[in-house]
Amino acid sequence: MYENITVEAQKDLHLLKLVEPGDFVISLRSFQGGIEYAYYRGIISPAYTVMVPNRRILPAYYRHLAKSKKFISLLKTCVTGIREGQNINYEILRKTPLPVPTEDEQQQISRYLDWQAAKINKFIKAKKKLIALLKEQKQNVINEAVTKGINPDVKMKDSGVEWLGEIPAHWDLRRCKYILREINVRSVDGFEEHLSMSQKHGGLVGREEITERRLMSENYAGGKICNKGDIVLNRLKAHLGVFAVAPRTGVISPDYTVLNVMRITLPEFIECVLKSSKLRPELRVRCKGIVEGF
Repeated sequence: MYENITVEAQKDLHLLKLVEPGDFVISLRSFQGGIEYAYYRGIISPAYTVMVPNRRILPAYYRHLAKSKKFISLLKTCVTGIREGQNINYEILRKTPLPVPTEDEQQQISRYLDWQAAKINKFIKAKKKLIALLKEQKQNVINEAVTKGINPDVKMKDSGVEWLGEIPAHWDLRRCKYILREINVRSVDGFEEHLSMSQKHGGLVGREEITERRLMSENYAGGKICNKGDIVLNRLKAHLGVFAVAPRTGVISPDYTVLNVMRITLPEFIECVLKSSKLRPELRVRCKGIVEGF
């Protein structure tokens, strides 16, 4: 059922904690997203805290309370540590008062929220399906435009390239090295504006524009310099189409690649070609490394 790649313990399983359905678990990020409710019996990280509900409460009610905004705000006052090492201190949390409605009210509230959540989830599922179809349609439009052009009546010719197929007769074909040139200019002091690749924002953005939580370096001396109009790619995710035109000059991670675009082409067009799903299989077969280390 995991949606993300997870590191699993392979030994010393007897040191892991047992959790039962109906228990509550404080994870390492609970102060950001609320305490987790256990739907299954199993073993979990010894770094987590397991809380067993007493007989006065209905877990069904408190699993909703544990995910409410007010409760999450409360959890932020119960943390110890700094930055990436913050954890909820149960000794602080255990002294915090919580509302205890009557058992009948707890049952009514949990049933009402389950009913409302089911309706909303059904609506979200339908919207996600529509979004997926629209994304597919968008990608098909991009693929068609960057490989066939936008004139449906233009004369076509065989490109001689298997993945590309036919292209307009007046188009040229050039090897990538005659269109893009890798450059590797480094920052001396790191004082240039820091730019970072963001899939959420669809390109290269400034530090102040990044809303998702990520580790940031404190010193960018030795980082790569990109100029406005350069193509920047995250080498580890190039096969996923993570390319972007630099919107302005700045300093980026030394792990990124900077490609200068020759004058015969427009950077924005090359970005569309590199991001097209039709080209991605070609990028994948040229990858080195395994799994997340491509």
